[in-house]
Amino acid sequence: MRRLARVSLHVLVALSAGAFACASGAPAPQRSDAPAPQRSDAPAPQRSDAPAPQRSDGPIASASTEKRERADTPVPVEKGCPAAEPTEKRACDTAGLLCTYASSLGCGNVYDCHLGTWRVALRLACTDAHRDGACAPEPKRDHPPKTPLEKSPICLYSGATACSYNVDVPPQPCSGVPRQVPPPKFVWRCEELTSGGCGAGFAEGERCAPEGASCGTTCCGTSARCSGGKWHVEQHGCPP
Repeated sequence: MRRLARVSLHVLVALSAGAFACASGAPAPQRSDAPAPQRSDAPAPQRSDAPAPQRSDGPIASASTEKRERADTPVPVEKGCPAAEPTEKRACDTAGLLCTYASSLGCGNVYDCHLGTWRVALRLACTDAHRDGACAPEPKRDHPPKTPLEKSPICLYSGATACSYNVDVPPQPCSGVPRQVPPPKFVWRCEELTSGGCGAGFAEGERCAPEGASCGTTCCGTSARCSGGKWHVEQHGCPP
């Protein structure tokens, strides 16, 4: 009976050991190194570096863009003028006709039908000041541009009208003796160009128009007067 007890105890020990071995060595239902249904490094539906519907560096409407668009708008040509710019020195029919070909920025050319041919009365190239919007859309005789004096351009408008700063100096007595003059005063003026006259140049005996036009200076210099369709030039000395 003691032997049976020993055997039974041995069997119990063996069974217990086997049961322990089976429990410890049995595979777990889910191992810790098994792949997860969604890994932490899987791509997200929307990544943080994906392009936004509207990027901050996209085109933005600005005043400078409007200025560039305005520069492409031509000024309407005066009635009776050719649709395209005429060729200088080519024949024309309407004496004294002035035609303006300009952009809305205030720059361009003015042609004058003078003595039967076209001549350039004013050639005004576009500058940075024009492109920056220094000229108002319409001529303002009493409102100069906001740009500094040294950066304010000549502004050209329809009707051969040009606006610019002019030096306003009080009349001085004609004399050959140097005199001290007051500091110049700059005034913003808008003026309409005229056909022919001094702008076409003058020389003794050359054809001229309009009748009665006078050019030059009567003080210490040369003057000319259009009379009978010809220039009459006169020299003037300096008084003491």
